[in-house]
Amino acid sequence: MLLIAGGTLQIAIVSSVSVTYRGELAGVLLMGLGAGLLIPAATDAVLGAVTQDDAGVGSAMNSMAIQVGGAIEVAVIGSVLSTRYKHILQPALVGQHVPAAAVRVILGSIGGALAVAHLAGGTVGAALAHTARIGFSQGSHTAYGCGRRHRSRRRAGALHPAFPTAGRDSRRSKPTTSPCGRRPRPRR
Repeated sequence: MLLIAGGTLQIAIVSSVSVTYRGELAGVLLMGLGAGLLIPAATDAVLGAVTQDDAGVGSAMNSMAIQVGGAIEVAVIGSVLSTRYKHILQPALVGQHVPAAAVRVILGSIGGALAVAHLAGGTVGAALAHTARIGFSQGSHTAYGCGRRHRSRRRAGALHPAFPTAGRDSRRSKPTTSPCGRRPRPRR
């Protein structure tokens, strides 16, 4: 798990407008190596804890947990990235004479923003492309940093006996922080 967190940290650190795949390669390789070491060990632990008659159920539950956990993580990281990207681009579009349809395309994805920038051309297109790249880069940095902090807290609770539940105060039953380090909103 430390390799996965280290890979995520490396990607978060190098996230910039000018980063290339080569710059992120070390992080991607660390994450892949970490997953390659973690998943077989976790599967062995799950299947070793059930009887041979229940091995099919244990295997199915293990596969389901991996799939659901991965889907939730992708959704959270994607949402954080998208929110940060929009937060950077929206102020840049205020006061500009941009059609509403183009604004939706620009805020929808970096690919859409770059396509609009290409069509606009000139200094306006160059400025839009630069702002979109900055927004995406900062969104990536924030999203991967958030994911890394969340995984670190989960690991601390799972691996250290002094932390019975990661992200929780031992005197309380409610989480003291959200996955990204902020206090959660009160439930109604």
